Amino acid sequence: MNLRTALHLGLITSLGSLGVLLVSDCTEDARLDNRREAAQSSLMELLQRGEHFHMDIDAHSLEQPTALCDGQGTLQAIIYPGTGTGYAGEIDFIAALNMEGEVTGVRVTSHAETPGIGDVIETAKSPWVHSLASRPRDATAWKLARDGGDIDGISGATITLRGLLRGLDEALSQDSPTCPQ
Repeated sequence: MNLRTALHLGLITSLGSLGVLLVSDCTEDARLDNRREAAQSSLMELLQRGEHFHMDIDAHSLEQPTALCDGQGTLQAIIYPGTGTGYAGEIDFIAALNMEGEVTGVRVTSHAETPGIGDVIETAKSPWVHSLASRPRDATAWKLARDGGDIDGISGATITLRGLLRGLDEALSQDSPTCPQ
């Protein structure tokens, strides 16, 4: 390859990279808005509150367990964010716990698992994640049945499910926050 060809390839690569950066920058606000809306929707689903309960929490910005309190300072629910390690990397999720100490649901907020196999942790792809709801926080062995727990797995997605469950067990073992008095 001669110098002229190398310069042309370098120029084309630089222009392509600049184009990608410009498009990414122009769409960043829309992507963040979409992410916030999806997070709010997931939280509402988890809390099983529907339109009668408003909150302004972004699931992607949660860093520690968060107490959700009503206007009188009474604890209504707790949101637990967490991360597990699946087959293809980190699996970020949020889990909600009601006042009876029961998990009302878990929603994955981001992952890089294999499409068609590991993406069974998405509610749009599989009902499996719904099987984690209605389980007592402390009385559930957050492991697959084949690992001595009480949660059924899905063939082909074992590493993904184990990673999510380990992360969930760790998240739910944190101290519960309380409402400010």
